[in-house]
Parts: sequence; C-alpha cells; structure tokens
Amino acid sequence: MKIAALDDDPLQLDSVMGVIEAAGFQGVPFTRANALLSMLRRETFDLLIVDWNLPDRSGLDVIRWTRLNLNPPPPTLLVTSRSSDEDIVEGLDAGADEYIMKPFDGDIIEAKFAEAGLL
Repeated sequence: MKIAALDDDPLQLDSVMGVIEAAGFQGVPFTRANALLSMLRRETFDLLIVDWNLPDRSGLDVIRWTRLNLNPPPPTLLVTSRSSDEDIVEGLDAGADEYIMKPFDGDIIEAKFAEAGLL
C-alpha cells in the first residue's frame, strides 16, 4: 500500500510517516500541496493523509481536487489542529473521510487504516 502524507510541519510529518512505516506501508511525504497534486496527476495512492493549514493552498483544496479529478478518489484522512464543530463539518463536507485532531495518537491513525480496509 502506498500512502501520501501532506504536512508542512516536519515533526508532524515525521510522526505520520512513522505510523505509516510501522504499519508496513510505503509512505510518500509531501510538505507542499502543489507537489502532492502534481504527483497525483501521475501516480495513484491507496490513502491520503492531509493537513488543513498549508503554505501554498488549503488541505481542503487538495481534498476537493481529488474528489473532482480522480476516479475513484483515494480515502482521505484530514489531520489538523482545527477543532471547532464548524471546522469538522467543513472538513467532512469538503470530502474528507475522517477528521483527526492534532495532537493525535498513532494508534488512531492505524485504526483508520484498518477501517479503510488497508490492514
């Protein structure tokens, strides 16, 4: 399984990559949304893990793009520090399959792998 992880915070990205690799998957890290979108035009991923707040565009823009341009779009976990009810609704409405708040426990993401049928 190949999983893309998008987060501009190196510590958060390392943490997510650690969970991906510990589960036995191939992780591909991205620190910019545009780099991930460019790769998605050429390659497929079994799962996306996307942060909301990014320097070049919103993680929600990435999710919306996948829903419009990929058939089928990969399952997507939105991992963010945003925690208001309105944010959760907005993230899910954008097309995220799951909403995980930072800081997160790696077991939660691994449980989402199982839920998505990856384990």
